[in-house]
Amino acid sequence: MTEIAFSCDKSGNPTGFTIQGHADRMLELGDPLCAAISGMTMLVCNTLTEVFGVKLAIDAKEAKGYFDARILLIPEAQIHAVSGVLKGFSLQVEDLQKQYPEHVKLTKSFSHPERKEDHNVNT
Repeated sequence: MTEIAFSCDKSGNPTGFTIQGHADRMLELGDPLCAAISGMTMLVCNTLTEVFGVKLAIDAKEAKGYFDARILLIPEAQIHAVSGVLKGFSLQVEDLQKQYPEHVKLTKSFSHPERKEDHNVNT
């Protein structure tokens, strides 16, 4: 089971996330669910640091399936964008949890407005 927790400050701004465990799904295929979570994690961290200039403290223990990313510094002009990236990551994890509830557990999430299933931009 992979457990993912997001943390926020008192204002609701994201301060980081922690991932623990392995999804243990289809290990004979190299566990594509764990690979998906790892890929999303690296995309988020690289976007935060390389695109938005965020300073992160990262603690990773691959053998134990542990990854923790804490935001140390966000350029003031990027606060809204950084929040959006992490909230988007949280939404994607929620979707994985719905698809694979026995393998992915979101232990703490952001508050999201009601999600619309219809994403038609032409309305």
